[in-house]
Amino acid sequence: MINNSNYSIQSVLGGYDNNFCYVLTCYASGIQVIIDPSVEFSSIKPFLKGAPAAILITHSHHDHIKYIDEYVINNPGIFIFGHPES
Repeated sequence: MINNSNYSIQSVLGGYDNNFCYVLTCYASGIQVIIDPSVEFSSIKPFLKGAPAAILITHSHHDHIKYIDEYVINNPGIFIFGHPES
């Protein structure tokens, strides 16, 4: 099977409750988005090609947002998307 995709999804398992964090990369634009910062920033840093554009929070359970402050400190101005009550 040939895959001519112009994006990748890297999953990283970790954090204190073994959750997944995902790094989405669009090869065409170079934009990267992080889904659920549940692992330390250093765990995803090897997959980043620069500053990520945004963080998407699927839900606000503590084990999914544990390291959000660390991501914001390392990427000032990053957009954070999620439900308003999160």
